[in-house]
Amino acid sequence: MMRAGTKRRVGLFLRWLILGVVIGAAWGAVAGFAFLGVGGLLYGALSGAISAILLAVIGGAEIFLPPTRLGTRSNGRRFLLPPRSSGSSTAR
Repeated sequence: MMRAGTKRRVGLFLRWLILGVVIGAAWGAVAGFAFLGVGGLLYGALSGAISAILLAVIGGAEIFLPPTRLGTRSNGRRFLLPPRSSGSSTAR
């Protein structure tokens, strides 16, 4: 039997997985039709669904794997700011 927290996380993961596959398949079908015509519908839908599943593997690792020391340390840091350097930013 699963604990309540694990059951909740599995349910959340499966809901997001299904939603991602549906959106990925729909978007892929539209893109396949736009570039390859009617024959590209199935090809685009399949590639969109596969992309969604691969992204779900990363999301599943984020949800179910325990946090690492590096991840815990870097969690509070800003991500989009460049690191400070000791040199000047203007050339002389």
